[in-house]
Amino acid sequence: MKVLHFCLLAMFFSCTSNVEKGEYTILDPTTFEEKELLLSDYVDEVRFIIFDTTFLFRGFGDYYIDEDNIIIDSTEGIARFTPKGKFLNKIGRIGEGPAEYLDFTSMAVDPIEKKVYVYMMETFRLSTYLFDGTYIGTKQVEHSKRRYWPRSMIYDQGKLYFLFGLNIDSADYPQYEWGTLDTCSGQISLRVATDKVWGRTNSPSSPDSYNNQLLYWNFFNDSIYRLKGNHYEVEYLWAKGDWRFTYEDGSQIFSPLRKGCLRIYTMAETNNYLYIVFYRQGGDLICFYDKKLKKGWRALRITDDIYHTDIRFLWNGYHNLNGREYMSQVIRSEELKEKLYEGGTPEGKRIADQIDEEAGLMLMLFRLKERSE
Repeated sequence: MKVLHFCLLAMFFSCTSNVEKGEYTILDPTTFEEKELLLSDYVDEVRFIIFDTTFLFRGFGDYYIDEDNIIIDSTEGIARFTPKGKFLNKIGRIGEGPAEYLDFTSMAVDPIEKKVYVYMMETFRLSTYLFDGTYIGTKQVEHSKRRYWPRSMIYDQGKLYFLFGLNIDSADYPQYEWGTLDTCSGQISLRVATDKVWGRTNSPSSPDSYNNQLLYWNFFNDSIYRLKGNHYEVEYLWAKGDWRFTYEDGSQIFSPLRKGCLRIYTMAETNNYLYIVFYRQGGDLICFYDKKLKKGWRALRITDDIYHTDIRFLWNGYHNLNGREYMSQVIRSEELKEKLYEGGTPEGKRIADQIDEEAGLMLMLFRLKERSE
């Protein structure tokens, strides 16, 4: 078994030559048309994944899904399941030993080499495991911004991307910063966007993986970047206006929101749409932006016209399985069982009969419709 050795070399590059200029789209949710968003308009199949109780956990954060595996970073450690929820094996374990990890981690997956990377944010250690749980090794992976933890870690084409959030308390902290660790050479590079932006915040950035590329954005700044190896480009731009928070509003980010202001919750890009969820005073605002038509729609919720439930669909994951696109979200088993019974459809009741309300957290997978040309 080959052990990867990570040799840390801090290298700073001027990003000016790495910026790719091109056209970008301006996003302004206040111009999106209000309409009823029907689940069946965007989804043609829903899967319900019930995890078996061989491995018990109270909750989980990061999760990875492919055609053969589901890997979750849970409160009881990282575990692998089949796509139907059957427990396969644990991957490492929580602890302070050489083959263990702490419970404050970020997880990324290399689907080709079947490896799981676990970054311990408090100790700056990166451990590597195989899907079957085999421990490969642990190396120290530090960066120059030691007091800032990366908000997310994503694997893409031989590199680990460490995406940092923004800090409102530090005047010298850059608006956008990310690090890339080459898993072959072991070199880490920190990069900073050079485009002019405004405002800082401690609100997390929210990256998204799409077609082997990465989006990196923060609602309090103008630019939404696409990271492409050593290059990046502005893909979208937030429109300015009274609907946005400013730097002065940053200290009130977790206080009651001022009237009319929208705070972004999540965003994902699919072949056809940008899916964006904003939080505002009084509830969430769900938006779909059609990339081909250059037009957006918004509503307070997605209406379930398939199972006739009142479940709040707040998707927080994007996946490509067997050439089809899926969105996902986590839901508690007792809530789903109750909602499906209340919906009253024969198919919903059939599914509810199979759900153990003591099962805890479940996954819902929504297969997105393909657009006919």
